[in-house]
Amino acid sequence: MGLLATNTIAQGDTREVGLDQLTNDSCVIIRAVPSRKWPGVASLEVAHLWLRQGDWAGSYVLDEQSVEGITPYLC
Repeated sequence: MGLLATNTIAQGDTREVGLDQLTNDSCVIIRAVPSRKWPGVASLEVAHLWLRQGDWAGSYVLDEQSVEGITPYLC
């Protein structure tokens, strides 16, 4: 599944009720861009996330870099 959210998705209460719940329910974050300027006129930073429910044997990509895994903190 794909998720586009404000970049606060990985912070505090927002993370606890969002990404923590998904990862506790067997979702794996397989790719993420933690913060990127919205391309329109709005002054907004967004996070792009790709998730999969269940096991994942593929690669993980964080901010265009290959990593060992991605946590709900998007690190």
